[in-house]
Amino acid sequence: MPSIYTANGIKAAMVFTYNGQQIVHVYHFTKGAPATLTDLQALATYLQSWDTTWMKPLRTANSNWVKCETRALDSAGSPVWDLIPVVNHFGTQGGTGLASFQALCVRHTTGLGGRSYRGRTYWCMFSDAVRSSLDYVTNPFSVLVTNAFNALRTGAASAGFTFVVNSMYSGVDGSGKAIPRAAGLMTPIIASEAGIALDTNRHRKISGVR
Repeated sequence: MPSIYTANGIKAAMVFTYNGQQIVHVYHFTKGAPATLTDLQALATYLQSWDTTWMKPLRTANSNWVKCETRALDSAGSPVWDLIPVVNHFGTQGGTGLASFQALCVRHTTGLGGRSYRGRTYWCMFSDAVRSSLDYVTNPFSVLVTNAFNALRTGAASAGFTFVVNSMYSGVDGSGKAIPRAAGLMTPIIASEAGIALDTNRHRKISGVR
C-alpha cells in the first residue's frame, strides 16, 4: 500500500532476476482519470511489448523479466494487477553481464527546473561488451538506451498513458529528512537521455523513476 497517494497515478514495477538478484525498475504513468483494472491490464501488456521490442537486446541472457506489478495510486482500495509472462523473457545481448550496481543513468526531463520535476532510471543488466573503457559505455549503446526510453514514452502515449515523474517529497526538514507531500505531484516527461558514464554507487542498484 503506498503511503502517499497520487490522484490518477499508476505505478508500474518491472521485476527482473539477474545473477541471483532481483532488480526492480519503477515507472509512473497517468491516464488523466482514476485507472481501472482494465487500464492496468492494458499498461502491463504494453510494457511487456516494450520490453520484448526494445529492452531484451539491451540486457544479457542471464537477465529475465519475470513480472510486471501495476497499481493505481488514488487510494488504498485502488485496483492492482500483476502480469506474469507465460514464457521467459531473457535478454539477448551477448557478453558477460556487469554487476548490478554498475548502471547507466537515464535522465527524464519535463521542461521544468527543480528536483521535483526530473526523474532518473538507473539501467543495469548489460554486458561488458558495450563498455568503451572501465567507466564508460560506447556512444552507440547510450543512443540505443536513449531511443528505448523515448519509445517507452511515445508508445505509452499511443496506448493512452502519459509517462510522468511522480514527486512524493518536497525539500528536507531541519534534520535532513525528506518532507512528504500530501499527495504525489505528477509532471509529464518530454524527453529521456542516457549518459555514457557508469554509475557505480551500490545504493542505486535498485532503479526507477523517482
